[in-house]
Amino acid sequence: MIYSNQVARVKINRVQMQLIRGINASVNAAIHYRHEGDRDEWQAPPETLSRGAGDCEDIALLKMHLLLQIVPAEDLRLLWVKTGGGLAHMVLGVRSESACLVLDNRSNSVVTLEESEYGVPVYSIDGLGQVYARGGSLTAARVGKFDGAMDRTV
Repeated sequence: MIYSNQVARVKINRVQMQLIRGINASVNAAIHYRHEGDRDEWQAPPETLSRGAGDCEDIALLKMHLLLQIVPAEDLRLLWVKTGGGLAHMVLGVRSESACLVLDNRSNSVVTLEESEYGVPVYSIDGLGQVYARGGSLTAARVGKFDGAMDRTV
């Protein structure tokens, strides 16, 4: 299951929500978007911080890394979505008690998945590395990019 409110688990209190919003806005302000083109190499969060730039995957990975301190890994998901214009994009999802919250490098607002323009994700990867795909499997290369980037966080 890629995402469903039926499996949402974490009850997010007011302080945690403030931290989630703060991390989203702070990372968006500190990290400049940089399109990688065909290279599409996933940077580890420390690399993104040191470079001060990254693409949507790099920014979502950094947010995931920071939120692992306050949200269980299984409730954080990298969501591969399509924009309203049909372009591939990655955001971070946080499963809460009532909805999936979306942290996006294109907005400082934290909204629910339903409120976003994205709809159902094509695939997602939780903070433990579990992959959830809609309508098929992922390539080993795509999953390997996540594993490689997360392995380099320490």
